[in-house]
Amino acid sequence: MSRKNAGKNSPDSISQIAALILMALGTLFSVLGLLGYVLDLPMKAGEARGFLPMGLVILAVGGACDLWARSKKAARIRLLTEGQPVPGEILEIRRHIFITWNENDWINFPGKNSPWSVSCRYTWEGREYTVQSPLIWREPVRSGPVTVYLDAKKPRRAAVDPDSVATVL
Repeated sequence: MSRKNAGKNSPDSISQIAALILMALGTLFSVLGLLGYVLDLPMKAGEARGFLPMGLVILAVGGACDLWARSKKAARIRLLTEGQPVPGEILEIRRHIFITWNENDWINFPGKNSPWSVSCRYTWEGREYTVQSPLIWREPVRSGPVTVYLDAKKPRRAAVDPDSVATVL
């Protein structure tokens, strides 16, 4: 998490959100399936224990998403600590209005608590590359350069420093 996101327990990638949702659904289905073995739960068609295999599959997919998100985050953190800093330029600012993360309000309006991401361009050894930022939970502005950290051996591997992206206060 960046300084600007300090205090917010918000995800920084869409795969983290998918993992959270899938693991919650998988847990719910698995618990319902286990209860179907212990209790005689009334169902219109079929048996409640049929939820268990489906829940375990959804839980496994959620776990795979979580592992992927953690590996991507670890790679980004490694680039931010060990990478070569180069100046970048914001190409596009995108608001993800279909993603909402409530922390304070019970009532939420579409887009109110939605994150942004920025697409940045950077140059290394005469070649131009682009990189996508993690989710940014404050509105970014197009002012000045941003810092991109890259792997000098593989310059396509890069990470935008979220702290270098100017945001609206």
